[in-house]
Amino acid sequence: MNPIEALGRFLRQTLDPVKAERYCDLIQRPKGQKRFLADLYHVMEDCFRADLSDTPLSAQQRGEPGYSYSESRGFGFPENSMDEGYDALMPDTGWLLIDTEGRFGIYQPEDMVDNQRQIKA
Repeated sequence: MNPIEALGRFLRQTLDPVKAERYCDLIQRPKGQKRFLADLYHVMEDCFRADLSDTPLSAQQRGEPGYSYSESRGFGFPENSMDEGYDALMPDTGWLLIDTEGRFGIYQPEDMVDNQRQIKA
């Protein structure tokens, strides 16, 4: 999957349905992608479904390749592994890291490690 397809799958499985459709539409256009990246700071944290579990990813999952989304690294930046992406993103603020199939991810709002969520779609 490309970064837009993987993100769309992840969003549809993890966000409130109305917000998922809004974001899935936004990410289809470059201007919408910029808006999505800006929303990673604090807006996105309130969009996740309440019934999602927040459990650490397994070592195998963390070894999977992924895409990162952040204002500093860009939209759908390819990561060799989730671990490498995680290490590269830690100093940045407001980011999302997902596997290339959109099955699981890690979300961190604005430099707030305590609010970080590891989500399995």
